[in-house]
Amino acid sequence: MAPRIRAVALLAALTLLPGLVAAQTRKSTLDARRAQAVASAPAGASFRSAGQEYRIVPGIRAARVRGSGTVSSTLSAVGARESDLLERKGPYALYVEPAGAVPDVASPTSAVAVNVRSGQLGIVTGTITARVGSATAAATAARAGGVILELVTPATGYAFFRARSGADVLAAAAALRARPELKGVEVEVREAYDEPQ
Repeated sequence: MAPRIRAVALLAALTLLPGLVAAQTRKSTLDARRAQAVASAPAGASFRSAGQEYRIVPGIRAARVRGSGTVSSTLSAVGARESDLLERKGPYALYVEPAGAVPDVASPTSAVAVNVRSGQLGIVTGTITARVGSATAAATAARAGGVILELVTPATGYAFFRARSGADVLAAAAALRARPELKGVEVEVREAYDEPQ
């Protein structure tokens, strides 16, 4: 390699290295903080979804950052501060719920679950999927289970339900599992989003 090219490569490496080290340090700090928050939370209910085992993490919630809102204003609406933020996942801000916080009722939040194998956090979206024979059977199950029927796809035989706002999603899924019209009832957990943050 020519001396001039070597010098340019060395200068570029020296210029970029501090930024890369700082980014890695921030990521390590956030990973440690998230792991500490999960470890210190009481044990929540366990469930399976998409072949993975999850556990609800009481005390960690997800608030959706809407439209032109900021993370700071979103957290403030749920009684949290920016220092309570654990991570961003797509449009959601995952945060440690402060003791005694009184969230704005117009700012609903979602439960958070940890993937038992990977340690990744995921948002329990409130969507519940199940295999079903017909749209009529799905509507019957929704009424009996106290959930909202969002979509039935006859071609695939799947129905998509939504737990009512503020309802326990796992309890809603259990009510649907008890319905003879449905098979393979699962609670949706989103660990990743393609949307930019």
